[in-house]
Parts: sequence; structure tokens; C-alpha cells
Amino acid sequence: MKRKMVIFEASSKKIQPFMQNKTVFQPGQKLQHLKTGGLYQIICQANIEATLEEVYVYQALSNHSHWVRPASEMLDGRFIAIE
Repeated sequence: MKRKMVIFEASSKKIQPFMQNKTVFQPGQKLQHLKTGGLYQIICQANIEATLEEVYVYQALSNHSHWVRPASEMLDGRFIAIE
């Protein structure tokens, strides 16, 4: 039982900065990846079941492939809203 508690406590520390961040992307919002120039659209926000880490599910507008990325990476300046 204590082992599960330690895992949960560690994962909540990971998502704490995201929870404090007031700038979040909304479903349907279009983004551009600054390094590659790729265009994407947010599908939804979700949580990884094992860690409760918050993630974004998004779609590439070029080929309609779907991707999942931790919210901390989505909100660290790699992506900008274009609409």
C-alpha cells in the first residue's frame, strides 16, 4: 500500500506546474509547432491512467495523424495558438 502512495505522490508533483498554469489550449484550437512549423489542432485533454499526468491529444493538419503529448511540453513554449 505504501508503495502505491509514493508513486501517486511523485506523479502529482509532476503535474502540479500544469495545474498552476492558467494558459491552456482548448479543443478545436489550432496550433503551430515553433521548431518544425507544423500545424495541429487540439482534440482534447486527457490523463494517463497510471500516473494521472495531464496530456493533450492533438491532430496534425497535414496528414490527420493523432498525437499525445504531456501538457507540460505543450505549454512550455513549443506551440503557439494561431487562431
